[in-house]
Amino acid sequence: MIYSKLTIRNLKRSIREYLIFMMTVTITMMLMYAFNSLIFHDEVQTLMRNMDGILTAFVSVSVLLVFVIAWLISYVSDFIIKSRSKEFGLYLLSGMKRSTISRMFVLEMFLMGLVALFAGCILGVFFSEILRAMIVSIFDVAYTFHLSFSFKTLGLTFLYLMMWIVTLFRERRKIMKVTIHELLYQEEKNEPSLSRTWLSKIAIPFTIILFVSGILLTKKAMQVMFIESNDQALLLGIILLILSIYSCYYGFSALLDQVVFSQKKLKFTKFVLIIYGHIRGRIQKNRMVLATLSLLMICTLLSSSFAIKFYDETMYQIDVGAPYDIQALKDKPLDLDAMHTYYKDKGYQVNEHVYCFYDSGDLQYNLKDTINKQKDLYISYMKASDYQALLELKGYEYRPIQEGEYAILCDKIAKEKLDNGRVIFELKKQDTLLKYSYSDQRNLWNISNDYIVVLPDQYLEKANSIGYSYVAKTNKKTKIEMQDELYALLSDYDSILSLHVKADYIQLSLLSTVTFTFALFYMAFVFICISATIVATQQVMDASKQKYEYQLLHKLGMSKKEIYQHVRKQIALYFFLPMLLPIIYIIPLLPIMDLLFQELSGSSNIYFACFISYILYMIIYFCYYLLAYIGCKRNLEMEG
Repeated sequence: MIYSKLTIRNLKRSIREYLIFMMTVTITMMLMYAFNSLIFHDEVQTLMRNMDGILTAFVSVSVLLVFVIAWLISYVSDFIIKSRSKEFGLYLLSGMKRSTISRMFVLEMFLMGLVALFAGCILGVFFSEILRAMIVSIFDVAYTFHLSFSFKTLGLTFLYLMMWIVTLFRERRKIMKVTIHELLYQEEKNEPSLSRTWLSKIAIPFTIILFVSGILLTKKAMQVMFIESNDQALLLGIILLILSIYSCYYGFSALLDQVVFSQKKLKFTKFVLIIYGHIRGRIQKNRMVLATLSLLMICTLLSSSFAIKFYDETMYQIDVGAPYDIQALKDKPLDLDAMHTYYKDKGYQVNEHVYCFYDSGDLQYNLKDTINKQKDLYISYMKASDYQALLELKGYEYRPIQEGEYAILCDKIAKEKLDNGRVIFELKKQDTLLKYSYSDQRNLWNISNDYIVVLPDQYLEKANSIGYSYVAKTNKKTKIEMQDELYALLSDYDSILSLHVKADYIQLSLLSTVTFTFALFYMAFVFICISATIVATQQVMDASKQKYEYQLLHKLGMSKKEIYQHVRKQIALYFFLPMLLPIIYIIPLLPIMDLLFQELSGSSNIYFACFISYILYMIIYFCYYLLAYIGCKRNLEMEG
C-alpha cells in the first residue's frame, strides 16, 4: 500500500516537473487520433472515394511517428533516471527491492503515458472536427459540426501505448542492472573531456567537402530524374548530406573555441566565458542528439515546403482543367436542348457559350522547337469573338485584336519558350506576315494544346472546325453526380465526348493532394514538437544541476536579475542552435526540390513556402523556449 501511495505521489510530481514532455506527448496523441479518425469518418470516405491512399498514408506516418516518439520516450526516461538517481539509490539503501523500484518507475511512466493518451484522445475528438472542416472546405462542400468518438481510431492510437510499454521495459532493465554507487554518484560524474583533438579540428573542412559533394550529386540526380533513373547517385547524395550534419556538430566545439579565444574583446565580455563553458560542454556531450534534431528540422522544412508547393500546383492545375463549372468537347454538335432540360429539372440557371477550334485553313504557319527538334507541337486556332465570350464568362477584361494581328493562348512555360526563342512561330496570310500582338496565360480551358492562336473572325472563314466546345457557369455549386448524369445524357456511340464538371474534377484532383499534404504537415508538426521538447527537457534538467553554481555566483555579487538574464541568453543560444544549420542546408536544397515542379506552371515560390513554414515552426519553438525558461527559473529558485 505504501508503495502505491509513493508511486501516485511521484506521478503527480513527475507530471508537474516534466510538463513539457507531457504536453508534447499529449499533442502527438491528439494529432494521431485526429488524423486517424479521418479514415473512418463517413463524410470523408464519401469525399475521398479511394480510401486506400489516405489509409496507407496516415497509418504509415503514424507508425513512423510511433518509432520517433519511442526514441523521445527513451531519451526523456534516461534523463529522468539520471535526475532521480540519488532518490533511487536511497530507496535501495533503505531496504527497498530493486524489482520494486523498477516496477514503481515503470508504473509511474506508464500512468503518465496513459494520462497523455486519454487527454490527447479527448482533444483529438475536437481537433478532428477542425481537420474535417478544412477538408470539406477544400472540396467545396458545406460543413456541419458533429462530434463523434471512434473506437476504431482509438485502436490505432493504442499502437503508441504498446511502443511506450516496450520502451519502459527497456528502461526497467537499466534500473535492474545499475549499482547503488552509480545511482548515488551519478550527478557527480565528470563531463566528457573537452580537450580539442585533431579529429575535431578537421571535422569542419570535412563537413564542407561532404556537404558540397552531397548537394552536387543530389542536384545531378534530380535534374535527370524524368529522363533516366539515377537512384544510386540520389541515395549517395542524401547519405553524404546526412553525414555532413553529424560531422559539423563533431567539429563545432573546435570552431567555437577558435571564435571565442581569437577575439579578446568577445572573450572578456560580460557573461561570455560562463555562457561559453555551458554551451560548449552541452554541445560536446549532446552533439549526436543536436545533429539528429537538425536533421529532423531539415526534413520538417522540406516536407512542409513541398506540401505547400504541391498544393498550389494542384490548385493551378484544377483551374487549368476546369476553369468553368461545366465544360465539354465533342467532335459533333452537342444536344443543347437536352442539356437545358436537365438544368431546368435540377434547378440550375446557366450562362453558357458554344465555340469551335479550327485548323489553319488558308493560313501558312511555321512552328518549331529549336531544342527538341523531334517534338511535335500542337497548335489550333480560335475566333476572336469566341475568345472574348470566354473571357466575359470568367469576368476577365478583353484586349481587342486588330486586323493583321494575332494573339496566343498558352501556359507560363510555353510563354517562356516563346519569349526566349526556344520556340519559333510565324503566321502568314497570302504571303503577308501577320503581327504578333500579345500572349495570354489565363486559364480558358485550353485543352492539351501547346499554343492556341486567336485571330479576327474573318481570317478563319475558310478553316475547318476540329471540335465543338461548350462551357457554362452555373448559378449554384455543381454536384459530383452531375458528371455521370451529363455524360450519360450527351454521349453516344459514334462520337467522342470529353466532359468535366467542376465538383467532380476538384474531387479527383485533390484526392491525392489532400492526403499527401495533410500527411506531410502531420509529420512535420510532430517533428518540430519533439525537437523542441528534447532541447527544452535538457535545459530544465541541466538547470537543476547548475543550481549550486548560480547560487555561488549570486553570493559573489551577481544580482538575481543578471543571473536570470544570463539564463535566458544561455537557453536561447542552445535552444535555437539546431535551427541554424537547417537554414544553411535548406538554401541549396529548395531549388533542387523545386526541380520536381519544373514542368508545371504554378505561381508559388518554394522559398516563400519555406519561409512561411519556418515562421510557423519558430513560433512553436519560441513557445517551448518560454516553457523551458519558466522551468529553469523554477528549478533555480534564486533568493534575494
